[in-house]
Amino acid sequence: MMSKFFRLIVSFLFFVLLIYGDLNAQWREANGPEGGGVTCLQAQDSLIFAGNIDGIYVSTDGGASWEKRSSGLPTTFIEDINILNSSVFVCGYEGVFRSDDWGMSWNLTSNGINTTNIYALAHINSVMFAGSMNGVFKSVDNGDNWTRVDTGFVDPFVETLTTSGNNLFAGSDLGVYMSPDLGFTWIPANNGITGDRINVMKSFGSDVYAATGDGIFVSTDQGSSWTSISNGLNPPSTWSLGIFGNIMFAGVKYNGAFYSTDQGANWNPVDPSLANPIVNDFILVDNNFYAATDDGVYKSPDNGSTWTRMPHGMLSTSIRAFENFGSVYLTGTFGSGPYFSTDDGESWQPYTNFSARGLSSFAQSDSAWFAGSTTDGLLRSTDGGNTWERIMSEVRDTYIRTVAAKGSLVLAVTSSRGAYRSTDDGNNWALMDTSLSDPDIESFTFVGPDIYASTTFTGFIFKSTDDGLTWTISSNGLSQYSSVHKVIQHDSNLFAAAGDGVYKSTDSGNTWNLAINGMTSTVVLTVFAYGNTILAGTAEGFIFRSTDEGDIWTDAGDGLPPLGSNSAVEVFAVKGQNLLCGTYATGIWLRPVNEVVTSVADQGQENMPLRFDLGQNYPNPFNPSTVIKYSIPQNGFVTLKIYNSIGQEVATLVNEKKDRGNYSINFDAGKSSLASGVYIYRLQVNGYSASKKMLLLK
Repeated sequence: MMSKFFRLIVSFLFFVLLIYGDLNAQWREANGPEGGGVTCLQAQDSLIFAGNIDGIYVSTDGGASWEKRSSGLPTTFIEDINILNSSVFVCGYEGVFRSDDWGMSWNLTSNGINTTNIYALAHINSVMFAGSMNGVFKSVDNGDNWTRVDTGFVDPFVETLTTSGNNLFAGSDLGVYMSPDLGFTWIPANNGITGDRINVMKSFGSDVYAATGDGIFVSTDQGSSWTSISNGLNPPSTWSLGIFGNIMFAGVKYNGAFYSTDQGANWNPVDPSLANPIVNDFILVDNNFYAATDDGVYKSPDNGSTWTRMPHGMLSTSIRAFENFGSVYLTGTFGSGPYFSTDDGESWQPYTNFSARGLSSFAQSDSAWFAGSTTDGLLRSTDGGNTWERIMSEVRDTYIRTVAAKGSLVLAVTSSRGAYRSTDDGNNWALMDTSLSDPDIESFTFVGPDIYASTTFTGFIFKSTDDGLTWTISSNGLSQYSSVHKVIQHDSNLFAAAGDGVYKSTDSGNTWNLAINGMTSTVVLTVFAYGNTILAGTAEGFIFRSTDEGDIWTDAGDGLPPLGSNSAVEVFAVKGQNLLCGTYATGIWLRPVNEVVTSVADQGQENMPLRFDLGQNYPNPFNPSTVIKYSIPQNGFVTLKIYNSIGQEVATLVNEKKDRGNYSINFDAGKSSLASGVYIYRLQVNGYSASKKMLLLK
């Protein structure tokens, strides 16, 4: 009787633990990369508020550390911050929010505003103003209610607001408007300004400043006339301003920041220690200047002479790619440069072997590593990542949308100069054939001997069977302008991430069918396959999982940040025992891979691998033969090749389709008459690649 009772208790406890474990299995935030896009700054006493691409961060120690304070905020792009008495207001793509406890909690306060796209905030005494895509709105009750007040505007698209005394200035796509009566009436105020669109406005004392594509203009008579003060700006197109008496700062288009010490009469580049090319805002707090950049916050204690990056605690990076380069595991961010991890993605440190701040993609050929940069063009390393050089420099475009490689074939796409092809590891390049007619190529995928190009302008999928020489449209079944982001292979099927869902092809891309059963969000940006599981990430921040080749999808996003306009899921990867998720604005999230990937062993296949693996050869050193083992968790086209120390191919061991499973192969160096020395063997399958070294001693 006791034995039966004991068994019942054990069974019950096991059931409870199983349920509890399932409920608590969720994504968690990685430790880094630190930084991310900071859009605006504001300060009150010892508090510094930083508006980011994913919410609000606050520093209480002069920027040395940052705490995220976004409770109640969606994951959204913060456009502006304004402090009225003890209330903090922020705005962005989800409306106006207010905090009455210094950012600890936030509440939506947009009643009466007929748009969610709010770009600017300002106040005069106790009256709040909000500039939006639908004009100017005013609140006289601390943001509880708003009324529209832009009578006299020709263009209601208001980019920026500033105040000077009791005068309110609004910058729009058609110039400056001024209101002397709290928004009841407006007067065009553009005499002397060139460049219609007003990017930003600031004031200092009775002087008002406006920045356009033609430079910076100042008015000393409350907008009646304007004078250009742009001498030395390169280019003159100005996106941000910091006006602090004689000292002024300006962020210019894609070329960092400039400063002036003579009230704008002359401008010079700031010190290179403010390294980011996109600077969005400036403030002055306790004799220290702060700059908001796409790479976090920078601080200067010496009037802008030198700057120090202060990202500690900010985890709002935009993650675009993961890649295993030999023993180095890299991630690429959009504005904060490359980072590496040595602990399966748990934590990340800056990778300093190259300095490009924006990264879109990575790739590996047989003898080189590639990094596609959005700021520094296409980079290549031929010495295991010790040094990197810019290649394809004859193409005058430093923005690389994507790069892919297989063997000695390298494909690269620029933002404005088209797609290029190299057959010699990037030494020489040729513009691709016009049959690849969509310029907005998001990614390339190698599937056996075929290549698929995903495009976002026409939404076509293109296919090449001759290493990218010629292309044909392979989009039968896709809806018009589907905006295709990525194609992957899983078993014998293809899957495409598109703007209206996931598409599936069972015939090598000849026909496609929508496969979204169970999805509640269908703007799909990425798909990823591992083991018997397919994952899909969406623009709204959802992750869906399918274990039946896309027939049914279930939610797998527990623990991810709040949904919002900037919570998009961009990329997946597996490193060690962790599944990694890179997002548009909230950095890297991870969880154990076995929480998401259904084990194929559960389906009766006990010895099937759950991850790719390339083992170390044995024996090593060897003479003349050695055994190489590898594992693949999915069917695919496998290549396993041997290279000498200078990257020349000396043997091909595998070059064929393989079913998922564990494999071993014998390599006999005696048959190839190889000399003693270090050799490299490399495995490639379904986008995965790994390399290891072995030593032949005769």
